[in-house]
Amino acid sequence: MIIDVINWKQQAEQYLIKGQYEQAIHLYEQELTKSPEIKINYCYLGLLLLLQGKETEAQIAWAMPMIDSEEEVKCYTDELVKVLQTEAERREHLEEYSIVFLLRQHIREVNSNDIDNLLKLILLSINFDKFEATDLINWNVIETLNSQQHLSIETDLLLQVLQDVLKTIPLYPISLKLIEACLPYFFNPNNCFDVVLLPAVMKIGHTLKEPGQAASILELYLPFDPNNLEALRHLAIFYQNCQSYSQGIEKARLCCFLSSTLAEKIYSTHLLLRGLMTAGGYCEEVNSICKKLEELYTEFIKNQPIKITQLNTLRLLTPLFTIPHIKDTPAEFRAIHNQIAQIFQANIQTAAKEQNLNLIKPAFSEAVAQTGLACVAPDFQSEGYNSPQILTTPTKRLKIGYLSYALRTHSVGWLARWLFQHHEQEKFEINTYFVNYKLVDDWLQEWYVNQSTHAHKLGMNGLEIAQKIHDDEI
Repeated sequence: MIIDVINWKQQAEQYLIKGQYEQAIHLYEQELTKSPEIKINYCYLGLLLLLQGKETEAQIAWAMPMIDSEEEVKCYTDELVKVLQTEAERREHLEEYSIVFLLRQHIREVNSNDIDNLLKLILLSINFDKFEATDLINWNVIETLNSQQHLSIETDLLLQVLQDVLKTIPLYPISLKLIEACLPYFFNPNNCFDVVLLPAVMKIGHTLKEPGQAASILELYLPFDPNNLEALRHLAIFYQNCQSYSQGIEKARLCCFLSSTLAEKIYSTHLLLRGLMTAGGYCEEVNSICKKLEELYTEFIKNQPIKITQLNTLRLLTPLFTIPHIKDTPAEFRAIHNQIAQIFQANIQTAAKEQNLNLIKPAFSEAVAQTGLACVAPDFQSEGYNSPQILTTPTKRLKIGYLSYALRTHSVGWLARWLFQHHEQEKFEINTYFVNYKLVDDWLQEWYVNQSTHAHKLGMNGLEIAQKIHDDEI
């Protein structure tokens, strides 16, 4: 008898694996006729009917044992979830994601508090382009996260969900609630900041031009890591950009207080100066802070060589451009600027060598290193080296590349229009590389797109931009 049970179950399992659902259904129906009290068979019968596309019949099969006591029903539903979960995992391994999506939807109907299933269902919904912001409410995802913080959740899964949701619905208010619900689960919140939140706020605040939303995200994060200088720097900028001037100045002052190295102090002082100048009405303090900035630069130059991070290296030059707006002393300014530029270039070239950029075509490597793009994506490699072709007698249109983040509502964009307008199209091929292309309506930005032979709408990954220019053979 035991052998017979094992044999028919093995046979049914083989039918399931081979997709021969009708034969497997027949076996389970026979067994249920003989032994209707064996409830797990209803789980498998419903599963097979579901896979056959008979969703209503599957739900009827699953409901048959539900007339028992509450305790027995709980045991039965646990078994049903286990059966559906096992099949979902098997289909995931086979990359049959449409079936996985179907199975996980039914797991949610049976056990709406299974947070791992809900998180995986969100990822599937996003991949199938079926995800809507209301799903987070309708599926009680945030409520479940908030009420069950004692549960052990796979943090990598939670990170992936948070990342994908912020990419899909970055500007929805519900995204803030999801972030708030997720943050307590991370043993190392800084990992969440580096991997998910920082890239998200950069896109939201700068590319989508919603600095207020970006600031709200960082404010949710700070209670878990209150002295995170990088988070505070960006928060100061976002507040200043959304005209919350007093908050922007306050965060910049906090950055100055927390900065320990000269490079950190230079950039934090720049943020404070930026906030004061943007707000207006701080003339005396602007002058004193500008003097402080010059003193920091002088001390930085005097104490060379100083080992600093790549990120702080890239931030060396920006603060300098504030000084000519305050003081008309070009000789003094140029003396500081030239020395800082030399330090900047030397540090970038050192970083390029450390990242094996000698594997890139030599001329290209030098260009990348000098612009600081190497510090963004260290994994770049390029094959082979072909010397640049010099055409003494051009036989085809000359390729010209324009690279800028300012081809939009900016004075650079206004002044450069005549160049694009009056190019001789039969002689020149215009390739335009929009750095941090704005994903919003901007008539001037679109005008440049329409004037270009090839327009590349790019993000902020420097080496990806360099790769595109290299591929276009500019």
